[in-house]
This record gives sequence, structure tokens and C-alpha cells, in this order.
Amino acid sequence: MTLEFEGIFFISWIFRLLILSYVTNQRLNPYFLSLPFIFLGIYALNYDLVFWGEILFLPIALFFVRRKYHWNWIKYLFYSLFPYVFFEIFGNFSNLYNRFLFQLSPDQWYDFYWSEWIDNILAVALCFGFLKLFRIDFKEINDRLDYQKDLQKLFKVFNSSLIAYALSTYTIANLIFLMEGNQFSTSIDLVYLRRHLLNFYFIFIIGIVFQINYLAKKNRERELAERKDNQIKDLTSYSQHIEALYKEIRSFRHDYTNILVSFNEAIKSKNIESIEMIYKSVLAESDKKFNQSKYDIAHLSNLNNTAMKSLVSAKLIEAQSQEINIFVEVPDPIDVPKMELVDFLTILSIFLDNAIEASRMSDKTMLRFAYFAAANQKILVIENSTSEEKVNTKEIFQYGISTKGSDRGIGLSNVKNILSKYPDISLNTTSSNHTFTQELIMNQD
Repeated sequence: MTLEFEGIFFISWIFRLLILSYVTNQRLNPYFLSLPFIFLGIYALNYDLVFWGEILFLPIALFFVRRKYHWNWIKYLFYSLFPYVFFEIFGNFSNLYNRFLFQLSPDQWYDFYWSEWIDNILAVALCFGFLKLFRIDFKEINDRLDYQKDLQKLFKVFNSSLIAYALSTYTIANLIFLMEGNQFSTSIDLVYLRRHLLNFYFIFIIGIVFQINYLAKKNRERELAERKDNQIKDLTSYSQHIEALYKEIRSFRHDYTNILVSFNEAIKSKNIESIEMIYKSVLAESDKKFNQSKYDIAHLSNLNNTAMKSLVSAKLIEAQSQEINIFVEVPDPIDVPKMELVDFLTILSIFLDNAIEASRMSDKTMLRFAYFAAANQKILVIENSTSEEKVNTKEIFQYGISTKGSDRGIGLSNVKNILSKYPDISLNTTSSNHTFTQELIMNQD
């Protein structure tokens, strides 16, 4: 292995994978770290495969992990091409800058042993400098690319441009190499063509990346505004529900006072029949009245986080309106777990929506919400009745897989993606005897 050729090839792929890690928000696991070594092996065994097919190396490598990371085709194509193209663009600018800085011709610069090392190191510095300086938030972009149609349309245009640029510049570069070795000739000035193609696409890529970043942030601001509006609406609904329960209790207290007066008079007169009649018709039924599930929602007062309280109360009131029997267990005051609030509320919303929908289709409707602390853990349990005797819990977290029909199954796939960011949180999903349970265990150390 020589530093001048194989070394440059190897380090250039290390840099491309660093860009891939940045745009995907994924750490480089052993599989990704092995790719430069695999590509180097191909280089050593058959250079022709590298010469004509290097542009396909990353798309092929990512194809085998696409399902593992739940990448749709838009994400897959972007991740496969962007690191290569982005690094290639800044690599060319780095080469131009270095030759201008040292006032050297292309031949003089390439005769310098360390020239390509300097070009590559400066290129990766420019790549990350560009992304950091202009605050391109790929985390925000990735989170919204699964469901925002306007962002998906823009990425389809971007991916098409990446494919066209990558193929054209890769082909031109190879033809220039063949011309230098007198293996190919043409009257077209390929160097001139490649330079202008580079300048044009650099302007284009800046514009579209800024547009994507702007659109993602704009959608986030709109979602935050909608979330605040929904939170106020949910809190209003919760307050109205509590107020209605309070009025019922006040009314019962007034009636109960009159009942006790009547009960007292019956006792004084030792009228056993009246005493028995009052007990059976009124007092015996009072316990049933206050055991109704609608009073369980009052237990949500132990939720310290307003956003969580408003979300859960709105979902449970919705379940009650659909005649689903609800049970709430929040025994002590408790706050949200140590994770991003938006992630926790997203998971909570998906679980409750699924539970309401599944319970509504079952014969004996039931939904139980429990949230409590135990030792150094916070435990969330959402349980619901199902029409099926047992749900296949191994498949439901796959993208597009759902027991509710086609074009569904995105919610639980999203839950899996969110939880992959939190190694201290575990999810236990079980199903038996027409009951489906999601148990989220969150360590708080």
C-alpha cells in the first residue's frame, strides 16, 4: 500500500463516511467502519472496478442497511449520493485554491507528493465548515422527511440533480484520465466543461440546501404553533371536564345532605322500611356513581408537565366520548422522563391513538393508562382491548406494517426510530387474551 494512491483512496472514503454520519445523525458502527477496508480490498484486487464503478460503492453498501435504519427511497438515494458529491465539489475547490495559493500549474501541483493529501484534508474541513457556518440542521430535516410532502418533493428534485451531476462529472473525470494516457480523444474541452459544471452545480446545491433547511425550520415553527394551540385546546377541554365533575359532586353533596336528613328522620321514627328503601335507592347506588371511569381522569392532576397532562386528558376524553371504558393510574406527582419532550409526546400520542382505535373495534372496550415511578425508573403502561385474541408484536414496528389495513404502520415505526436515540429506555410490547400492552421503562440515573 502506498500513501500516494491507496492511502489517498482509503482516507477519502473515511472522510465521505464522516459526512454520511453527519447527515444521517448516525454513529459509524462497525459495518460502516469496515467499508473503507472493503473498498481498499477491491482497489487492490481489481482497479478497473474502482475506475468505472466507485460511484456505486456507497449506494450498494447502504442498500443492505436501508431497512435496518427505516430509510425510505428518498433518504436512501440522498445518503448514497450526497456524501460523494459534496466531498467531490469541495475537493475540486480545494485543489483550485491550493494551486492558486502556491501559484502552481496543475502538473506542478500534482508532482508534489502530498498535494492530494492536502486537497482532501482541506476539502473535508470546507465541507463541515460550510454545514456548521450555515447551520444546516440535518436532524430537523431527517425527522420531517418521512411525512412532509413538500419536503419530499424538494428532495426528489435534489436527488435527481445528484444523480445527474454524479454520473456526468464521474464520466468526464474518467475520460480526462483516459485522454491523459492517450487512450481516448475528443475535440471537446472536457476540463473546461467539468469546471463550469462544477461552478453551476455548486451554486445550485447551495440554493437547494438552504431551501431545504428553511422549509424544515418553517414547518417546525408551524408545528410548534399548532402544538401550542392544541395544548391550550386540550387544557380547556380538561378544565371543562373537571368543572363538570365538580358540579356533579356539588349537586350530589346537596342531595346527599337532604338524604341524610331523611335518613335521620327515618331512624328517629324507627321506620325500618323507610331506612331500607333510602339505602337501596340512594346510598347503595352512590358508590357505583363515583366508581365510573370518567372520575379517573381527575388522577391526571398528578402529572406535573402541562403539555403531557393536556395531551393525555384530551385523548382519554376522546376515548370516553367513544364509550371506551378508561382506567387511569397516576398515584403520585410525577414529571416527564429524561428525554426530549417532543419525542416523549410523540410516542405518547401514537400509543394512545393506536389504543383508542384498537379498543373501539373490540367487543369489550378498555383502555388503561398508568404512569408511575419505581426505584430509579419511570414506567409508562398503556393497555387496551383488541378484537384479535393475540397481535403479532414482532411485525408491527416495521415500516408500513399494520393490523389496521394497507398504507398504515408508520406510527410504531416512528416510535422505534425515536427510541433508537435513547439506549437507557426499553419498550416491552405484549399481547394475549384480547389485550395489547405497551410498557415503556425509562431509567432516570
